[in-house]
Amino acid sequence: MANRMARRAAVAVVLAFGVAACGSSPTGPGGGGEGVSATIGGESFSGSLATAATYTEAGNAGGVLSFAGTAATGAGSSRQLNVTVTGINGPGTYNVGHGLTSIIVYTEVALTGGSISTATWTSTLVGGSGSVTITELTATRAVGTFQFTLVPSNDKAVGNKSVTNGKFNVTLQ
Repeated sequence: MANRMARRAAVAVVLAFGVAACGSSPTGPGGGGEGVSATIGGESFSGSLATAATYTEAGNAGGVLSFAGTAATGAGSSRQLNVTVTGINGPGTYNVGHGLTSIIVYTEVALTGGSISTATWTSTLVGGSGSVTITELTATRAVGTFQFTLVPSNDKAVGNKSVTNGKFNVTLQ
C-alpha cells in the first residue's frame, strides 16, 4: 500500500513539474545562473534544461518551497529531480525523509526501441533521508544546497541513489 502511494505521489510530482517546467539557463547554479545541479548516483546532473519553482506561505505552519530541474540525456531520455520542502520559515536547514511531509523524487526516463521505461527514487513513504539548506529566500528567488539518500519507489529503480553536492538557484513563479 505504501509503495502504491509513493508511486502515485511520484507520478503526480513529476507530471506537475513536467507541465510547469518552462524556464531555462545555459549556466546553472554553479555558473551563477539559474538551475538545479548535483551529483546523483556518482553522475553529474545539471537540471538547467527546464526549471520550475514556487514558494507558498502557509501561516504558522511555515511555507512550502518546490523546485525541479530536468536534464536531457539523449535520444528522448531524461532525468528529473523534484524537491518539495514544507515548514519553511526562512533561511535554514530542513530535514527530509521517511515520515516527514517534505518529498524528494528523482526520475530517470529512458526511451529504448519505442518503449518508455521510468525508474523512480524518493525520500518519503518508503524511506530515504537528507536535508535542504536555504541560504536565500525572497519573494522572487530561492538559493541553497541539498543532499539526500533516495530509495527505489518502483520496480525499475535499483538500489539507493546518493544525491550529493546539490545546489539550487531558482526564480520563484
